[in-house]
Order: sequence, then C-alpha cells, then structure tokens
Amino acid sequence: DAAKRAGLETYGIELSHTAATAAAQRGHIIFPVLLEDMDPVWEGKFDLISLNQLLEHVPDPAGLIRQCIRFLSPRGAIAIAVPGATGVLRFTPWLEANWPPHHLSRWRTKDFYHLAERTSLRVIKTGGNQLRGAELQMILLGHRQLCQVLQKPYLGLPPWAIKTLCLLYRKAGLKYLFPSRGHSIYCYLGRQTVVSQNPKLAVAL
Repeated sequence: DAAKRAGLETYGIELSHTAATAAAQRGHIIFPVLLEDMDPVWEGKFDLISLNQLLEHVPDPAGLIRQCIRFLSPRGAIAIAVPGATGVLRFTPWLEANWPPHHLSRWRTKDFYHLAERTSLRVIKTGGNQLRGAELQMILLGHRQLCQVLQKPYLGLPPWAIKTLCLLYRKAGLKYLFPSRGHSIYCYLGRQTVVSQNPKLAVAL
C-alpha cells in the first residue's frame, strides 16, 4: 500500500484467495502462483522486489533469491527484512516462532553479505529497526512466561522490575542508542552499486 501511495505500480504473489482478493481491491495486481510458475514475460521487469519477513520461512534462501533475480530489472533492488538474531529476540530463546517448523533460519547482518556472495549480488544497504521500550517490555515479560510454561530456569527480573526498567528506557529516549536492535534487520541487494532513483514496478512476495 505504501509503495502504491508513492506512485509505483504494485504487484504481489499471493496463494490465499481471500488475501489476494483483499489486495486486488486495494488496487494491486496479484499473481496467484508460485514464483517458479510466473509467466516469463515478467522476467527483468521489476525495479523493486520485496521479501518482507519471508526468508526465515524457506529452506533455501539463496535459491529463492536466484529465482527473484530472473524478474529483477538491470538497475533494480531486492529488499529483504528478517527477524534479527542479535537484537531483542536474543532475550527470548524459547519463543516458539523462532524454532522450526515456523522459522527455519536465524539472521545476522553479516549473513546478508554471505547471501549476496552466493547469489552474485551486491549489498547496497543494511540496517534494522529501533529497539522501542514497549517491544522490549513485551519480549522480556513473554520470555518469563515461556520459561514458566516450559519449566525452564528463569534468571531474569520480576515483572515489576521489567516494567520499571522499560519505563525508564522510554523516558530516557534510549531507543536512539539502539537503531538496529529491534525485532528486524534489513538489506537491499542489487546487481549494481547504484539503484534506480525512480522505480516504477514493485512486487511483494
């Protein structure tokens, strides 16, 4: 939706009929097929391919990127966002979403460079979201609860101390000291060092 508001032509791959219908009603063109079944007419057409919270779910991330390259324009970019293994999620090792079969891989910024090397692409930019106090509180309280449910040893703070710590974190504006320690990290991959400044077509997977 944000890409469309910015003036891009927007496309998406969506197998769920309900989700595809909802997206089409908002003006997006939807392909109800797997990436490998995309019509070859779209090869080399997309200026921006978005893989948002996706790579951690697939068994072969490099293979998926190679498929995406077929549809990437010569000056296009692939935007990737994944949960970060070195950010706030490291405080909740028992979070069920972090383990197979839900998440099949864990990601650090340096892994983007390995991915680029394996797919003959170049890392254009990397970063991550800020660690906000509300997110920190949710993660720490959630970790305590999971330890109790799973009967794992809990060595952290009591709830009142967690809430106090996170309140001080918010009031002191400490999120600005941790620009890449939130839930997710991201990167842009491309064939060239300079990305087109005027993308027209974007596809979200």
